[in-house]
Amino acid sequence: MSLLARNYEATRLSGMVFFVAGVLACITLFPRNVAILSILYLSFGDPFASTCGIRYGYLGPKFSNGKSLVGSLGGLFACAFTTTVYYLYHGFPFNGSLLLVSLLGGIAGAIPETFCGRIHEGTGGPIDLDDNIAVPVGSGFIFFLFLQLFPAYL
Repeated sequence: MSLLARNYEATRLSGMVFFVAGVLACITLFPRNVAILSILYLSFGDPFASTCGIRYGYLGPKFSNGKSLVGSLGGLFACAFTTTVYYLYHGFPFNGSLLLVSLLGGIAGAIPETFCGRIHEGTGGPIDLDDNIAVPVGSGFIFFLFLQLFPAYL
């Protein structure tokens, strides 16, 4: 295989197909801020969770799908940080509401990554769905619901 494709992608759809599908779904389904953040969660939170889980996952318990608590917490942190930076960049004040919205964003980003697996080689979680779709659409939906409590951030 090449540097841009994984071995299992020789017989299955490329992850890029799922990535594009997830991005298009977010742009179609969610308000602008939610769509952008859900795509950023996939872009930053997902790889940070993976890196934390691979590097430090042995320090904590593992879930039944092989993912670790350490990786999930790393993803939560990355998504919360991404949310904070995004809203500060767009002129929102740094206050308690922003911190709470950022925490909710972190939770929204971590839930789909923790509970979804990929459709290859039987590594799926409770919901066997490619994370390139599950993370942006799942986190967008959860974050959209959370933001009903904070409509100024929609």
